[in-house]
Amino acid sequence: MRGSMARFRQRQRRCLRKPATRRQDTSLNFLSPELACHIYSGLKSQPDALEPRYKTRADRFESLGVKLMLWLVRAILAFSLSILIAPIRADDLIGQASVVDGDTIEIHSARIRVFGIDAPESDQLCRNEESGLYRCGQKASNALFNFIGRRPVQCIEVDRDRYKRVVSVCNVGGTDIADWLVRNGLALDWPQYSKGGYAEAQTEAKRHERGMWAGSFKEPWVYRACRRSGRKLESCSDD
Repeated sequence: MRGSMARFRQRQRRCLRKPATRRQDTSLNFLSPELACHIYSGLKSQPDALEPRYKTRADRFESLGVKLMLWLVRAILAFSLSILIAPIRADDLIGQASVVDGDTIEIHSARIRVFGIDAPESDQLCRNEESGLYRCGQKASNALFNFIGRRPVQCIEVDRDRYKRVVSVCNVGGTDIADWLVRNGLALDWPQYSKGGYAEAQTEAKRHERGMWAGSFKEPWVYRACRRSGRKLESCSDD
């Protein structure tokens, strides 16, 4: 302890004798020589405290340059990763489709709900122009299967439904599948989601009595609510 104090006093005396020494830290220039040397000598006894974060302006710019380089590298990596991922996701939504039901298809094992429309359920019954019951949901599925054929289907994801299924606008050969289904009376415009996007197609189908519009039916969402309440298929279908 005595040796450390002696060295401190010695540095302080040298500082007072050599003003240039204390000017190494210009931040102390506003102090009296005695106080400046006292502080400076104390710092000298703690090399880590005296060592500036950046010895020169060049060091500071070098440090900032390194940080900027690291930030750019991270940004480039993130961008490159998004570029690599995007085609994979796009490929999953382009390809040969299998029909699940009147408004749901599957491409590369990904189940896709067609946006903005609602087709009858597979077991749903409707009435034709002669008041005979038929499976309108099954008819919609078969018609969609024949329409798509072996042609590739392209889907653009716009949302996810409550079952975590991809909800997409899909087209085949440049034709919007949802529009085709509604225009042919095989599905209904679902204003809750489409905001009336397929209302014009539905008006045309109704005017020409295509598909379901040739007879009578229950809206698919009404049918599902009825089935969830525990009622039987026949009582939930068109009376």
